[in-house]
Amino acid sequence: MSSDGAIQGAFGPVYGRPSWKAEQGHGSFLAFEFGEPRLEISEPRELLYVISDKLRGRALQRIACVHGEWHLWIYCCAWSIRLNGKQLAQSESSRLRILRAVRVINGQALTQVSSKSNGRWLFDFDLGGSLLTWPTDEDSEQWVLYVPSGYVLTVRADGCFKHERSNANPDGAKWLPIATRQNDSP
Repeated sequence: MSSDGAIQGAFGPVYGRPSWKAEQGHGSFLAFEFGEPRLEISEPRELLYVISDKLRGRALQRIACVHGEWHLWIYCCAWSIRLNGKQLAQSESSRLRILRAVRVINGQALTQVSSKSNGRWLFDFDLGGSLLTWPTDEDSEQWVLYVPSGYVLTVRADGCFKHERSNANPDGAKWLPIATRQNDSP
């Protein structure tokens, strides 16, 4: 499957759906939910190796969280959130400024995702919001889209992607090149 086909195929059903529970996670990581909410519960597990009592305690907890049918995770990259072309925050902004910018995107419907030159990606929303991402190194994963079918679409900074089942062996991943447009602007 071509990169454009895989990417647009994964995002196609998301287009027109409002984002919800948009939030900043650890550091400058961002998460967005789309589609119907669903409850995910992970059962406690016993660790083979215990590094600390704190880690053992976390592993023995049942974790419950709500995700959308589609879950977009932006991480290991730089980014900028804009409204009608005006930058509201970027990945190095204060947590308060990021919170305010993410609130502007929350509830906006995703209308388009496009690959730009130099590993940049543009996520456009219906009420004038946009999210532009770009790599901070040469090989980190830049963003991940979890889809209802159990597949995950992952894009790396080096211009490659993979689209595989979420439970696939990561060592056997087949990374494919992304067809990008040259000489484009964000």
